[in-house]
Amino acid sequence: MGLDYFFGFSKINFWFSERIKNSRDCRSDTFNFPQAVRFKRVYRPAQQIDRVRMDYLYPDKEVNPEVFQRYMSEFEDQLSLFKDKGIRVILIRPPLPERIYNMIPNEAWFDAVLKDVAEKHGGELLILRTLTRTRSSIWTRTI
Repeated sequence: MGLDYFFGFSKINFWFSERIKNSRDCRSDTFNFPQAVRFKRVYRPAQQIDRVRMDYLYPDKEVNPEVFQRYMSEFEDQLSLFKDKGIRVILIRPPLPERIYNMIPNEAWFDAVLKDVAEKHGGELLILRTLTRTRSSIWTRTI
């Protein structure tokens, strides 16, 4: 206690922390923004919006085999190059809400194809299957 009295550290520290707390630079930047309360809302899914979005993103419900094969062969060439250079590849499928996953055409088929390609080239496929309301996900290595 004597050294604290001698150096005055607690007084300086208190003054410094109070000054920072009351500083204009350290105040919340949302105090003057009335719409800030909207950021605390929880998203409520709307099936109509999801359907319109999926129709826009996937206008053709079927996969064009020529286009798919062209992109997949380029992807396999990259995986072969990585394997030749000794680079370990892990493919990660990010989580999707289950309602969206079920609406995407041929998604389960694509997961199976991607798994086969990864295994063929010594890679690994990590699927983060679903995203729930609590933001927890299930990690699976197989489909």
